[in-house]
Formats: sequence, C-alpha cells, structure tokens
Amino acid sequence: MHLSVRSAILMTACMILAASAHAQTCDASFRAEVSGCNVVSFIPTEVNPTFTYAWDFGDGKTSTASNPVHTYVSYGNLTQSFTAKLTLTKEGCTDTETQTVTVKQVPDATIEDASGNAFLDCSESGLLTISNGSTTKNTNASYRIDWGDGSLATEVATFNQLTHEYPVKGNYFIEVTVTGQNGCVTVARNSFIWSTKPNIGLNLPSNDDICLPGTARVIISGVENNTSNTIYRIGANDGSDPVLFNHPPPTTYDHYFESSSCGTTIKIGNEELNHAFEITIEAFNGCPNQKSDAGVGPIRTRTEPKAGFEVKPGEKICASDLVEVTSTAQNGSFYNSEFDSCEDTMKVVWDVFPASGYSFQQKNAEGLKINFSQPGTYTIRQIVENAVTTRSDADPLCAADTLQKTICIIPEPL
Repeated sequence: MHLSVRSAILMTACMILAASAHAQTCDASFRAEVSGCNVVSFIPTEVNPTFTYAWDFGDGKTSTASNPVHTYVSYGNLTQSFTAKLTLTKEGCTDTETQTVTVKQVPDATIEDASGNAFLDCSESGLLTISNGSTTKNTNASYRIDWGDGSLATEVATFNQLTHEYPVKGNYFIEVTVTGQNGCVTVARNSFIWSTKPNIGLNLPSNDDICLPGTARVIISGVENNTSNTIYRIGANDGSDPVLFNHPPPTTYDHYFESSSCGTTIKIGNEELNHAFEITIEAFNGCPNQKSDAGVGPIRTRTEPKAGFEVKPGEKICASDLVEVTSTAQNGSFYNSEFDSCEDTMKVVWDVFPASGYSFQQKNAEGLKINFSQPGTYTIRQIVENAVTTRSDADPLCAADTLQKTICIIPEPL
C-alpha cells in the first residue's frame, strides 16, 4: 500500500510536533537576594544536581555552584550595580539569563606601616605606628583597632596615624573595623611581627654509616615559638641543592645521599672530621643578624663493590686447557675509624660447582687458574663485599654483590 503525498506530509508534520513536545527545555532565570550591605544569595529557578551552572557575578568572579553566595566589594558610601549572568546547561538545552544586582558600597579598612617596613619590626622598641590608608576616609564614620596583644582596643572617629607599644616580641594580628556613614562595616586583619631571633634544633637519631644510595633522617625541633615569617633552609654538603620550608617546618627531614663522603671534611664546633658529610639547617626571618643554625654529623657513606670477572679461553673449553679466571670486580669504599681513612679493601670469595672434577693452580682475590679433569658443565661464582674491619670481616651495611657464569668442559678429541 502506498501513501499519498498528502498523507506523507501529514505524517512528517506529526513527527515534528511529537519531537518538539519531547524536546528538553531549560530556564536560567534566577533570584538575587541581598543581605546586609553586599552579600548576595543567588537562587536559580531550576535546581538539579545533573545540571551545569556557570555564574558570572559581573565583578570578575565566577562560580559553578548551583546556589552560590557572593560578597561584592566596592569601596565607597553609595551603591553600585553589577550585571550577574547565569548559563544553565542540561541535556539538549542551554539557556542564559542576566540580572542587575545592586549592593551598598563598603568602607575601606586599609592601614599601612608608617615605617615602610611592611609590619616587620627588627628593632628593640616594640613601637608600631600605623597610617590610615583608607580610600574612603572622608565617609568613614568610626574606627576600632584591636592591636592583637590583649590590650584595650582603640576606638576613634578618624585618624591619620596611631602608635602602639607592644609588650613582648612575637607575632600579632591587628584587626581593623571600619563603619561607613551608610552603616556598612568592613573588618580587615594585618599581621605584625616584632621579630625575635628564631630558634632551631637538629638531631641525628642514628650514627650508622649509609650504604649508597641511601637516606639519613634528622629531627627538626625548637621551632614552636618562632614567628610566622621564619624560613628554614636545610641541606647537606654533598653538592645537592638545599630545601626551603616556610614556618612551621616538618618535624623530620630525609636527605638522600648518592655520593661518597671520602675526601670531604666538616667542622663541628672546633673539631675537624675527615671523610664525612653533615646536614645543616638555618632559620631566618628577614631581619639582619637574626639568623640561627644547627648541624649534625658526621654522616659517612659507603659504596658497594661490584662483582666482575672474565673467563679464558671461553665458555666452551677442552678438558686439557688451563682455565684462567681474572677478576674485574670494582672496589667499594668505606671509612675506617681506626686509621681515620677511607679504604677500598674488598673480600672476594670464589666458588666452583659441582665441587669435584677439577683442581686449582691458583685461587686468590685476583682470580683462579683451574685444571678440569672431568668433562661437564661447571658454574663459577664470585662474591665480593667490603672488608670494613679486617680483610676477612664483611660489611654489615652494604650487601655483597654476586656474579656467576657457566662454562662447558668438553672431552679431548680422539
């Protein structure tokens, strides 16, 4: 059965209408409710966690929350209007709405350090003079300055400069509350530091040598009463870069060593120590002559020997041939406290498996000379390790290194 042209047109129109009926619609309209002078709650008409909200508050700030609360900051004593915009997106639909939001301007609570030292006092006076840096001074109705030291707050109608004497050195937070003629209030906090020489302590829990590469952990202490502007620089004299921490620093610091301490000299107190590293820390706060430091040591590092040997005439050898094994092992290094020196004495152990079918002409640290009497497969193994006390004592810190090779002894040709 064939549809007429008229029927086809009607069917198409019905399909379009049906699709339109099921199409997504969205509404980006919203309400803006002002509380106080300048705090605005934005409430969209459609709220759904699956929707995407893009708010532009018109003052350079944005948000993706569904119901944001935004504080507008415009200094003055009048009102100011901003154009807020919401872009709402959901499946198959995007809508944008704008609205004018009018808020009251607020007073400016800016103060400045009259000395130009950015609220850092490195002297012994404890006197702070602040200047009124408010851009709305002419319309400010009152000021309240809480100096942050427990003393009575200063309350004045206006001021150009005010001076306060602090009782002891430390870190203080000055709270300035300004009320404008329109009743709006701004509160600002400023940090003032009457600086003291910072304290610093450093402790090395373990004096054991370190097998490279390895880590030494130190404990940082004594910083509890340092001011918030204190900076800490910690590092070692191993050629690595120091690390900086703001206050407060971590309680522990792990330094990763990769180089030998042999040949490096440190001085702790009046004593010079050879073949040693140290970890040092400095605490400073921006004031001249107010720096403290501490150091720990000696920290000595060891390097592991590396096994290695060559076999001649090769891996397939006739039973009548003399097998020569020559050590190519690389020595490690370690500190010998008995002689205050760095040494590279190495213990070398040779093994041949199985334990029969051959005899040695030579067996020492330099290598082996072996006569094989029985054809077969043999394994030659070398174990090397630092001899830290005598030539026979092994290193308890650096692991031994092992290398083994397999050779084939073939019968004499008939």
